[in-house]
Amino acid sequence: MNKELHSKNKNIEDVLNLIPSMICTTTKKGTFESVNSAFSEGLGYSQKELRSMSFFDLIHPEDIAPTESKMDSLRSDNSKIIFTNQYRTKSGSYKFFEWEMTCSTDGTYFAVAHDITEHMVAKESLNQYKHIVYSSTDMIAFIDKQYNLIAVNEAFSKAFNLTPEDCIGKQLVSVFGKDMFNNAIKPLASKCLEGKEIKQENWRHYPAYGRQYVEAAHYPYRNHENEIMGCVVYVRNRTAQKLAQDALNDERRRLESIIDGANIGTWEWNIQTGETIYNQKWAQILGYTIDELAPISVKTWENLAHPDDLKQSGDLLKRHFSGELPYYDLECRMKHKNGSWVAIHDRGKVVTRTADGKPLMMYGTHSDITERKQIEEERQRLQKIESLGILAGGIAHDFNNLLAGIYGYIQLAMLETKEEKVKNYLARSLSSTDRSQTLTQQLLTFAKGGSPIKRIAKLFPLIKDAAQMALNGSAISSHFLIDENLWSCNYDKNQITQVIDNITINAIQAMPNGGMIEYSARNIVLTRKENHSLAAGNYVKISIRDNGIGMSSEILPRIFDPYYTTKSKSNGLGLASCFSIIKRHNGCIDVESTLEEGSTFHIYLPAFTENYTEKPEKSKKVSYAQVKTILVMDDEELIREVIKEQLETLGYTVVLTENGNEAIDFFKAETAANRKLAGMIFDLTVPGGMGGKEAIRKIREICLDTPAFVASGYSTDPIMANPEGYGFNASISKPFMIQDLTEMLENHLKRV
Repeated sequence: MNKELHSKNKNIEDVLNLIPSMICTTTKKGTFESVNSAFSEGLGYSQKELRSMSFFDLIHPEDIAPTESKMDSLRSDNSKIIFTNQYRTKSGSYKFFEWEMTCSTDGTYFAVAHDITEHMVAKESLNQYKHIVYSSTDMIAFIDKQYNLIAVNEAFSKAFNLTPEDCIGKQLVSVFGKDMFNNAIKPLASKCLEGKEIKQENWRHYPAYGRQYVEAAHYPYRNHENEIMGCVVYVRNRTAQKLAQDALNDERRRLESIIDGANIGTWEWNIQTGETIYNQKWAQILGYTIDELAPISVKTWENLAHPDDLKQSGDLLKRHFSGELPYYDLECRMKHKNGSWVAIHDRGKVVTRTADGKPLMMYGTHSDITERKQIEEERQRLQKIESLGILAGGIAHDFNNLLAGIYGYIQLAMLETKEEKVKNYLARSLSSTDRSQTLTQQLLTFAKGGSPIKRIAKLFPLIKDAAQMALNGSAISSHFLIDENLWSCNYDKNQITQVIDNITINAIQAMPNGGMIEYSARNIVLTRKENHSLAAGNYVKISIRDNGIGMSSEILPRIFDPYYTTKSKSNGLGLASCFSIIKRHNGCIDVESTLEEGSTFHIYLPAFTENYTEKPEKSKKVSYAQVKTILVMDDEELIREVIKEQLETLGYTVVLTENGNEAIDFFKAETAANRKLAGMIFDLTVPGGMGGKEAIRKIREICLDTPAFVASGYSTDPIMANPEGYGFNASISKPFMIQDLTEMLENHLKRV
């Protein structure tokens, strides 16, 4: 009988092992009595291992008490119970099991376990998704194919001053109204239900928040058979970002306007790739458009930069990349589309680096400083001329005093000698002295305080006369293009003649094999932007163009510097004199030149455009003094003596004094004795004593009638240009010819 019972049990076990469900039986105390194959396989233990274990050994610690409570209730009423817990596998992990359990009268438990791990994980995931959806600050809603709201989160309902309960299960049209449904919701939802994903950004009105800028997306959702079941609406409020972006765009536009108004070019450079971005102004500074420079890269800059500036740029970049310099800062030259060089202030900074510290992005600006550089160069040139002028004025004054003695005595000797051969020698000596006087006159052009003696007049025929005189004897032809209605100018005839003469001589020397010089003059109205050296207004522009050898870009900036010359027989004062003269006429002079093509000098003189008729010069009345005494004051004995000899030759009695005090004392004595002087000739400056300026001021307090003349080696002193303004009748520059002295006296001495 036992054998038969064992056989039946064996048959039952075989049947249980065929059942795919996990089945087990336990004793009242929980020890496993039997387990089928599905149970042992589900947990990873063998059936033998499980029979040595308790049902409670594998329950998760948190689930032991609830499981025991369930099993205790089963023993009391013998019904079936269903519960879940976590059960440990042999690997140590836990699975979720749903148990169906009954209990026999002898206390044996029969249980069937269902592995619901996947379901529980999915449920947990769903709960997490629900939490994310319902707690999200973004608005989320689920709509079915009949346009019913089947789920919404609180953020969605709150935006419309509703609760989720007010929305779920309701048709969209009933919640939001017919107009909003037909015009805004349905057109998008219907496309989404057709399988299209729709994304939009725009301004929308929400009852709870007013006008808001939102990013809205509509996605179709599908079942496991890929059938569209409805759509998900996802709305994110981006008002703050939109306002911030708009403010940023406004600021960018404002900065772009400022940069554009400031005439500043900008650049962005990816140092690792060479990719470069320039703004339109960067290209415009060089005469291009961005399209004309395409393709753009750092090579664009390298190709346009002056070759001599590339090394300095590379050195500065290395020092900036290494951190030695806080900024990259360079003044360089870049080639304009028209072939000229533009002075550029190039400044930038590395703003980002790679993970290993290499420079990555660099931003910077380009400023056109051509005008500033020209002003600086001109200021430096003027300072140099002014400094040299102080020295040159003193040298020229002393030299003129020496020449005055030489001049005077040579002329006196010529008057005395009867021998033609001696007269010829003396004439040649006088000619050499004339050339020395020309040199001192050029030196005095730089002397501080020199002023042109101006007179309003036409520049024609002066330009033509001066040019033809300079061209006399040369193999150079000339051509004149003079505006018939050329404006008048207020100018010093002798000084402007000197300018035309110097430039013409320069052109002749530039054309050793002959050629042609073109002289043109026309009226021009300048704005401030057209020429940085001049105020806006009316000007006469004189251009002198030759087709000679031209000048290189290295020589050109220095041609107006005093004593700078490339010629063996030149003192380097000609063009420097031109520059100084034109500046003192409130004009400017510049030059453009190309090697092997020639040079063109441009002179701008302020025009006098008011109605003006040139007055003919009055004929000079010649009269001779009956009173023959002339007072001479000069600190140089040589000068005093030669003037005395010259005046005595003309029939005058001469009284000599060394300084202003002696001259005043003599004049007072003569006045007290009721003796009148024919005239007075005073030296302008007396080192360490009273000069002619102070002496004549004191004498004019006593007498206004006696003719007085100022003589000086400082021929460009303001008193020499305007002697009447200081109490003198006329001026004469040392050295002077006896004929000049005679003419001055004849013009101003009165019959008494």
